[in-house]
Amino acid sequence: MLKFAIVDDDIVFSEELKHYIMQSCEMNGYDADVECFDIANSILEENLFEKFDIVFLDIEMPQINGIDIADRINKLRGDNVVPYIVFVTSKEHLVFDALKKFPFSFVRKSQLSDLDGCLMNLCKRLSASPIYSIKDGRGIRMLEIKNIIRVDKQRNYTVFYTKNGVFTERSSIDEKYKDLARCNFLRPHIGALINANHIKECKNEEITMSDGSIVAISRAYRKSFKEEFHKWMMR
Repeated sequence: MLKFAIVDDDIVFSEELKHYIMQSCEMNGYDADVECFDIANSILEENLFEKFDIVFLDIEMPQINGIDIADRINKLRGDNVVPYIVFVTSKEHLVFDALKKFPFSFVRKSQLSDLDGCLMNLCKRLSASPIYSIKDGRGIRMLEIKNIIRVDKQRNYTVFYTKNGVFTERSSIDEKYKDLARCNFLRPHIGALINANHIKECKNEEITMSDGSIVAISRAYRKSFKEEFHKWMMR
């Protein structure tokens, strides 16, 4: 499921763009969920943008414009590549200012057909092999999410157990869960995240992962874990 956000004070256009995205994704075999925001600042509240893969921003809006929102998102998301930003505009002279914020693309409001190639490139990129970046002490390391088996909390560090080795980052596991929850990662207890695609066996109190490791399911997280596991199974 690809998650899109449209941030535009023009409600009529937002619904038109939403319909176009949904229709285009359906025709090309992608599941899409699209949310619209007519108040620009709302996408920044509690870092709401983190739940989306792609954010469409109108460049010209009251109070705060799309360029300033993109700047804020770029700073808050750090090394993460998502969400991708696509500017939507009817004022082409603003494109040069917007380029400074490194968007993925532009869409003219008068020519939504411009979106076709851009949208399919984004969908393919997000569906192929999502990448998650971490700082492992030697710099930025790019991990393929499909190869991450589990993540453990060890004091002030998070440890990533992958098919290609073990990597450590000084960070909070709560931060990692915010990033990885939408990528089919579940939380069986306060100090662990597991990739649902690597579950080999799930019992009442423990999970066996594809690498043979055993992860406990704590009593405090048992109900929420089972609910999320069931949702993943249904998907």
